[in-house]
Amino acid sequence: HAIIGAEVLKKMGMDPAIINAAEAHHYDVPITHPIAWIVTAADAISASRPGARFNTKDLFIEKMWELEKLIYEIHGIDKVHIMQAGREIMVYVNPKEISDSELEKLLKTIGEKIEEKLDYPGIIRVTGIRETKIIEFLR
Repeated sequence: HAIIGAEVLKKMGMDPAIINAAEAHHYDVPITHPIAWIVTAADAISASRPGARFNTKDLFIEKMWELEKLIYEIHGIDKVHIMQAGREIMVYVNPKEISDSELEKLLKTIGEKIEEKLDYPGIIRVTGIRETKIIEFLR
């Protein structure tokens, strides 16, 4: 679509900077005007936002399920919450199975598995939660 769009802009007599921005935003041709960098960045931002483009909802949901499944494969995990379109993950562990020191190792393991098996834009924050609740009833 980038090259075809540039051809249409040429036929319309548009400024060469605008034409270059259209044809170069997928790196099909070299970027020669500063505005093309802005269009390229905007295109990348748009592509990385779930739901910002058509037909991405199913792909996004599949990616979140894949991420959750990957984490649940690790021993000792009770619950996983994926937030902020996958950029933030909260992992709840079983305190009887995972110690505080093991939790640090577990988070590193999660990070390594994500880096190894999934593509993701930017930074993912993984928070490990290990808590014990004790409830006592008094009469």
